[in-house]
Amino acid sequence: MTDQAIGYGPLFSVLAHPRRRALVVLLAIAPEGSLDLATAAHVLAVLEDGSGVSTKQVRNVRTSLKRSHQAPLQTADIVEYGTSRLERGPRFGAAVRAIAHAAEKPQTQQ
Repeated sequence: MTDQAIGYGPLFSVLAHPRRRALVVLLAIAPEGSLDLATAAHVLAVLEDGSGVSTKQVRNVRTSLKRSHQAPLQTADIVEYGTSRLERGPRFGAAVRAIAHAAEKPQTQQ
């Protein structure tokens, strides 16, 4: 299925949450295109709260990834969740392009 067939509206909706965007970027730079869920939770916790994160903070991020972010990312085919591993889904590339496009500075019209 192509990006045009699915449409970008749902993709943007899923990527509206900053934690989901951060997870996609993290997965984009991950070796071999996959990442352990525990590692992802730790890195996201550090990005959000600074370097001195507690085990409880990491656990909270991991729980949030499982409960709040897994289903939307998986339904949109952006990320595939294994039992403890995240992998790039079929629409992962479209998600990365959408994030990169949104990050570009808007051009001013003259």
